[in-house]
Amino acid sequence: MINTSINAYMQNGGIQKSNSQSQNTNKDSNVDKSSSKDEVKVVISNESNALMKIDDLNKQLEDIFGTKKALSPNEKERESELKAEIKKLDANSELPYSHNDKETIKEISVKIQKILEKDYHSFQDDKQMFNLTKELETIGRKYKDSTLSESDNTKKENLTKELRTLQGLKNPDAYELIEADKINKKIDIVKSEYEISQLDKNSDSYASDLQELNIKISSSLESLSKLDNEDEKYKSEEVRETAKSSIESSLSNINSIRNGFFNSVSSSSGGYEELFKLNKSIATSTTTVDTKENKWLGFLQDSRKDLYSGSLSENEKIQNLMQRVSVLHE
Repeated sequence: MINTSINAYMQNGGIQKSNSQSQNTNKDSNVDKSSSKDEVKVVISNESNALMKIDDLNKQLEDIFGTKKALSPNEKERESELKAEIKKLDANSELPYSHNDKETIKEISVKIQKILEKDYHSFQDDKQMFNLTKELETIGRKYKDSTLSESDNTKKENLTKELRTLQGLKNPDAYELIEADKINKKIDIVKSEYEISQLDKNSDSYASDLQELNIKISSSLESLSKLDNEDEKYKSEEVRETAKSSIESSLSNINSIRNGFFNSVSSSSGGYEELFKLNKSIATSTTTVDTKENKWLGFLQDSRKDLYSGSLSENEKIQNLMQRVSVLHE
């Protein structure tokens, strides 16, 4: 249905673009010089139009993921070393949990995910999620000696980033991964639209082929809509984290002002002495909550990164979750 040159373009990431476009310019572009000596009308073929759209979308993907470069001998040697180190760490990162415990972890993970996906959160939501992390911590405690250490995971993450950078690739964040998914769906739409333009209307299969391609386009458009929704959710989570950080900062400032007031009145007589004792205990209590809140904010932020990351396997998400839980309750 789709011809050879555009198929080769899809497979080779645009390598044949120049040849294909030059051929199309000579073969498919119709020049009408009859209307005016100074006016030239160019009609671009459907294939050339599709290739240009896909070329633009591929460039957008390259901006997100980068492109592999030719490595020097020294770089190739370092690449082999990095791959070997990552493979060695992966060999030690198998999930140690029993089947029943693993299934329980999955069920709790789904519950946490549903809370994280909510547009608005209440105190009860955070309380429920915190209680769920306690259940996970109880399970993880049984396997504490077998789990991959946090330092090893950090090492693996850093090695992977170094490897990608060495190869000329980038390390997109969750928001960029959502954008990449959108671009892929747009490429699917361009391909389907081009295939529709190439259908033979006199063919017996024309109606069924057209229906099938229109279904593909509708499916891609629906996926795009969902990704836009994920995009909005991701933005709303960023806003929420920023707001919570601002609140935390304000609390710290209030405590500093309060502590300054305490110090200035500590030597005063009368009712101020009792006020100082009472408020000092409140300030100490608030400081303790702030310390805990820092861990809680870290847990929420990292959990949301995993939630919107399309590059992690199920096991990696479970492993990351259990490690975050252990840090939260240590």
